[in-house]
Amino acid sequence: MAYLLGFFIADGYIASQSQSIAFTQKDPTILEEIKNVFDSNQPLYKNKNTGVYSLLFHSKIMKNDLQTLFNITSEKSYNITFPIVSEQYIHYFIRGDFDGDGHVNIWILC
Repeated sequence: MAYLLGFFIADGYIASQSQSIAFTQKDPTILEEIKNVFDSNQPLYKNKNTGVYSLLFHSKIMKNDLQTLFNITSEKSYNITFPIVSEQYIHYFIRGDFDGDGHVNIWILC
C-alpha cells in the first residue's frame, strides 16, 4: 500500500465536490495493476484531449482515509507534506512516487 500512496501522491486526484478519487496515468498498464490490487472491475477512462487514462473510485471511505490519515486534499499539488511511512516501507513509497511522476521532488529528500 505504500507504493500506491506514493503513486497517488504523484498522479492521483481527490474530487472536491464528490466522494471520488482517481489514479491517472498516460500508460494504462499500471492502472490495470492497481485495479487488480483492489480487485476492481472499474473501467479505465481515457481523456480524448490529453490521452491520459483515469481509474476512478467512488468511495467515501477511500477519500476520507486519504484526507484524515495522510492529509491529502483536492489541493494536494499546493500543500502536500511528506506522509508518515514506516521505514521498512519507505522504498515502496518512493518507487510509487517515482513511477507516477518520473522524478523525485525535493520534499522527498528532506
